[in-house]
Amino acid sequence: MHELSLAQNILEVALRNARDQGFEKIHSLHLKIGRLSGVEPESLCFCFSVLSAHTIAESARIEVEKVPVRGRCRGCSTEFELQELEFLCPSCRGNEIDLIAGTEMQLDRMEVE
Repeated sequence: MHELSLAQNILEVALRNARDQGFEKIHSLHLKIGRLSGVEPESLCFCFSVLSAHTIAESARIEVEKVPVRGRCRGCSTEFELQELEFLCPSCRGNEIDLIAGTEMQLDRMEVE
């Protein structure tokens, strides 16, 4: 379950940032998780809740923004959202596509006090 190690990393980053800036409580964390990231948001949230017990993030709310898969065609440079996992350019029907979004998992912002 890689969500456990991801939750641990998110918690460490959040705690370090909050303490470095003098905050005493983390109320929420906003995460951006790409559709192709392989991260299961529910498992990640569960792992975070277990790991954050007895920390300043103990009751923090996890908000997940699901990032759609976006690509750029190497042939015509068109950027587009992939609705299905069909890697074809909607403009030229080329199949040489570079993924530009949808695989990320990042801590975007925190609500703190």
